[in-house]
Amino acid sequence: VFYTNASVCDGIPDCYDRQDECGVGCANESHFCDSDISCHKVQLTEIWEKYGLLFLNKREYCDGRPLKKDPCPLGFDETNCTDRYYCNIPTKYRFSVDQSLLCDGVLDCEDGSDEWESVCNESRFYCNNKTPLSVAREQVENGIRDCSDGSDECPADSKKKSVFSSPFEMIGNPIFRVILWIMGGLSFVGNIGVTVIGILHIRETKNEPLKLAFLWLLVNLSISDSIMGIYLLSVSAMGKTFSGRYCYHDTDWRSSSACSVLGSMSIISSEVSALTMTTMATIRLFSVYFPMKMSSILRRTYVVPMIFCWCVGILLGTLPLANYRSGYFIKAVWYPNYFFTRQEILKSDVVWIAQRAGHFTGNVTTSMDWFDVKDTMTRTFQELEIKGEFGYFGETSVCLPRLFVKVGDTAWEYSTFIIVLNFCLFVYMAISYIALYQRSRKVTKAGKNKSNKLLQTVFLMIVSNLCCWIPICIMAFVNLSGVELDSIVYIVCAGVLLPINSVMNPLIYSDVAVNLVRK
Repeated sequence: VFYTNASVCDGIPDCYDRQDECGVGCANESHFCDSDISCHKVQLTEIWEKYGLLFLNKREYCDGRPLKKDPCPLGFDETNCTDRYYCNIPTKYRFSVDQSLLCDGVLDCEDGSDEWESVCNESRFYCNNKTPLSVAREQVENGIRDCSDGSDECPADSKKKSVFSSPFEMIGNPIFRVILWIMGGLSFVGNIGVTVIGILHIRETKNEPLKLAFLWLLVNLSISDSIMGIYLLSVSAMGKTFSGRYCYHDTDWRSSSACSVLGSMSIISSEVSALTMTTMATIRLFSVYFPMKMSSILRRTYVVPMIFCWCVGILLGTLPLANYRSGYFIKAVWYPNYFFTRQEILKSDVVWIAQRAGHFTGNVTTSMDWFDVKDTMTRTFQELEIKGEFGYFGETSVCLPRLFVKVGDTAWEYSTFIIVLNFCLFVYMAISYIALYQRSRKVTKAGKNKSNKLLQTVFLMIVSNLCCWIPICIMAFVNLSGVELDSIVYIVCAGVLLPINSVMNPLIYSDVAVNLVRK
């Protein structure tokens, strides 16, 4: 009997006598033609036998499940099948799997050989904790943790890096890591030492109001600079903690409160330091032009300005920590989702999704603040959760403020204000110390050598200030104008020049300030 719709040489016998597959020159004829025809009779279905039609059930040939019938060899119906992957150890339950099931992350062969790393390495990434066993290569480093341990976002051959970090180190450049440790140690130890010595001198100073004023300012300057030392040491310590596995912790760290607090400390330190040095320059300038009045300077004359300096510095440093309804300082959120192929989503994208969700649910509002956006996302997508927010200090792994911005960037007005404020303060200090030197040279009676020494100390002050904040300000203005700067510029300016003043100040002011008072 011939089945009229039989396909010749497709590897599956349609005719009872196998004439469509055996004896007609098929390339894969040996895969069952050597078996006795009686082995194939069991493949007949009862309904077709009843009507006398001897049709072989295609589904039972080359389906991976071997037929077991004595004396027929095990797997006679599964040998040499096309488009099949044969398990390394065939069993009575599974001989092979379809090619579409090969390397799909699911163990189909009983020995798991269809998912072996040696077989699937090119198309699959294998999770470190094997939960799940593997994910598609397209899902590696896409910002979404498909492996439960996040190892797909931290592969051994990762090339992903940011301004400061590498895939495995929070501070990628080893030289920069050493620099931060050294600057942090010098800043903290040096400023604490100057603070202690200054306090001891204050206790010993009697009937010298001007000297007492400078010692008071020096102590406050050292305290503010020691905060930068704490920031540098803390960042370096966290880098040591994450060493070798930073990409596992990157998202958690940059969206954490700890990172934001450290970034806030860097702002507080730099701003209080700048304002304190401005106050010192002003008082010294007045003491040269009005020596008689300043010789009996009242305590409130320098205590009140220092209170003001600390209040302004703390205010500027903590402003980005507040939770505003506008979400002014928020740049992105950590949001595992199924809308994007990443988990770090820009704030603008989240707002767009919330607005679309509002239209879909009928809860359309003319304007939505950041609190409304988050509430809409939570109510609409209850199975999803915003795990964190990347604020003003969350752009880099070392939690530095975003000083280099362009018009329209997140919190660009705040960054521009910080830059302009410091630029004006340091220009004022430079002018003040130049005027101070000119005035001192006219009135000094100590001779040329003393004048030259004063020139050297004043020059050192001006150069230290100009070398720190002025380059940062200039580069920030250039970036604000729309010029794209290389990342190395940001590393040097924000990562080295910003904290270096805190290292140099105790070395300069602990000696220079007291010497200036004596003149």
